[in-house]
Amino acid sequence: ALIAAVGVGAVAAMAGVSWWGSQAQARTATAMVEISTGMSRQWNADMMHDGIRGDVLGSLDALTRERRVEYEVPNVSVKASDMLEHLDAAAAAAPPELRARFADVRPVATIYGTTATDVVAVAATDKARSRAQIPAFLELFEQLETDLGELDAAMLDAVHAQEREGAATAATVSRLTWLVGLLALAGFAGT
Repeated sequence: ALIAAVGVGAVAAMAGVSWWGSQAQARTATAMVEISTGMSRQWNADMMHDGIRGDVLGSLDALTRERRVEYEVPNVSVKASDMLEHLDAAAAAAPPELRARFADVRPVATIYGTTATDVVAVAATDKARSRAQIPAFLELFEQLETDLGELDAAMLDAVHAQEREGAATAATVSRLTWLVGLLALAGFAGT
C-alpha cells in the first residue's frame, strides 16, 4: 500500500509539474507571438514613415501630373493612414509597459502624415511654397525617425524578454521534474 501511495504521489506530482510547465510555456509562446506580430507592424509603420518622406521629396521634382503619378505622390495620404494603422496595431500588441510610449509617438506620427499630405498638395501648384515647408517637415521626420527607432528596439527587447522567460520556465520544469523523480526514488527506496 505504501509503494502504491508513493507511486500515485509521484505520478500526481509529475502530472502537476507537466501541467504547470505546459501552461506557462503556452502563455509565454502566446505572448511572444503577439509581441512579434506587433513588432512586425511597428517595422511596417517605420518603413511607411520613410516612404512618405520619399513621396514628399518626389513631389518637389514632379513637374507634371504624369510624373506625380509615376512617383506615387498622390498616395501619400493613404500611406499616412496606413502608417497610423500599423502603429496602432503595434501598440495593441505591445506589452503594457510600452503602450504609453506608443501613445506619445502617435500624435507626432499624425502631424507628420498631415504635414506630408499638405506639402504634396501644395507642390502640385506652388513648388516654392512647398519647398518652404520642407524644413519643418524634415524636423518631424527626424523626430519620428528617433521615436520609431526606439520603439523598434523596445519591441525587439520585449520579444527577447519573452524568449528568456520561456527558457527560464523550461529550466524550472526540468529542475522540478528531476526533483520529483529523485523524491519518488527516495520514497520507493524507503518503503
